[in-house]
Amino acid sequence: MSLTRLEHEGRIKKIILNPNFVADQLTISDRNFASAKRNLDDDPDLAYVCSYTAMLAAGRALMGINGYIPDGHEQHYSVELFLEHFLDRSLITQFSVMRRKRHTLQYDQIGTVSPTDAITAITKADTFIQTIKAKIAQRQSGAS
Repeated sequence: MSLTRLEHEGRIKKIILNPNFVADQLTISDRNFASAKRNLDDDPDLAYVCSYTAMLAAGRALMGINGYIPDGHEQHYSVELFLEHFLDRSLITQFSVMRRKRHTLQYDQIGTVSPTDAITAITKADTFIQTIKAKIAQRQSGAS
């Protein structure tokens, strides 16, 4: 789905970028990623949710540097649809799987994440976030 279509459908909207938005989103991402690692031993569910939330904030930062934010309902899914234009399919698939599982953990069922699943989530989140940070740095330096 094109960015124009996402905008037309009310999933994203153009913004005048607040100079602090991208840095703030990356700080939120880093904070949640650190929380994921801290909670790994005591609460694998929470570690998983924090890993996903860190990915979401990084995704919002990439949206912001490109002049957009999610809008309307299903904003997490809107971030996913936006990121399809900037990230490899494998990263989008990881984000999508984690988004859906996070929803279950947040609203429906607890105690379903094993320590191994949480470690995997942290590892995937790290790769995802570092990829986005590199894209943002590239964009900020003026490279395409």
